[in-house]
Amino acid sequence: MADAGDTIQMTIVLNNGYGSPVASLGSIVPTGTANTYTFTYTIPENASTAVKVPLSVEAGTVNYTVHYRTEKVDGSGYDTVETKTLTARVNSKIQQSDYSGAYTTPSGFTMVTDDTQYEAGNGGTEINCDYERNYYAVSISDSVGTENAALIGAYNDGSGNYKFGSTVTVSADLKPGYKNLKFYNASELLASTSFTVPAGTVAITANSTPIQFTVSYNMNGATSGTAPSGQNFTYDAAQAVASGTTMTKDNFEFSHWNTASDNSGTSINAGDDGSNLSTTDGESVILYAIWERQKVNYTANYYYQNVADDDYTLHETKTLKAKPDSTISLSTETDGNAAYKYASDP
Repeated sequence: MADAGDTIQMTIVLNNGYGSPVASLGSIVPTGTANTYTFTYTIPENASTAVKVPLSVEAGTVNYTVHYRTEKVDGSGYDTVETKTLTARVNSKIQQSDYSGAYTTPSGFTMVTDDTQYEAGNGGTEINCDYERNYYAVSISDSVGTENAALIGAYNDGSGNYKFGSTVTVSADLKPGYKNLKFYNASELLASTSFTVPAGTVAITANSTPIQFTVSYNMNGATSGTAPSGQNFTYDAAQAVASGTTMTKDNFEFSHWNTASDNSGTSINAGDDGSNLSTTDGESVILYAIWERQKVNYTANYYYQNVADDDYTLHETKTLKAKPDSTISLSTETDGNAAYKYASDP
């Protein structure tokens, strides 16, 4: 039995896996092996007959392995992208917060929540830490000269969101008069009609270029003057075709232009917009002057029926115009007097 002031020596054998670190007993630091510590302790002068020696021991550490895995694009499983060896206390519980910080979540992925409490035991525990792919909004819209823009991608949620890393194909139709179908993500031109979904929103725009063509003018039998100068047109960019005032034809009047000399093609009036005369890039369109016979004068005598008899009295004479060899059909209109009607200029 020790008395106050005596120094005693004690040896403590610790269970396997314990012993580092060991709490200091005042100014005395235990020494020994990982499992066995021998240290001395001086009994205080004022100690009672029962002395409790303060001693605390923490568990040792063991290794465990974590496999960090990312979801396959097709959702069929996970690929291991990195494996780490970490440490835990012997026989402790390992939870996701213990190992998630050892690896940086890759862009485009979200860590799958795992509430499992893994046993550290005496080491050798293996854990899978999985990351699933995110979905991002992908849209497409028509722009200049395009229609029916669409997206094709197998891995989507049905609401316009596509899986990160999956392939999406874009398509659109060209409207007549346009060429060079292209697709842009914001201002960046897509290298092809397929792209890999990045970690972020994608807004695709279909675009194209209007075709260009030339127009020349043919006098088509004019007897004097010159044909208007040729013009360059861009599809849908409003531009007037030339007038017919630079040429004349004896006994005829200029009527309009036509893409056929016999007036069997497409007609267009002088000064009208000719930007849609062609839908073929680089085409040379010829517009032919179409002439109409000049109108000739004729006289129309308007008679009122007499009240007293069946005869008629000349009421008015008018000089009117009509095309040569044309048929004149006179329609009846009142002259302000409901009792009388006369024919108008056809």
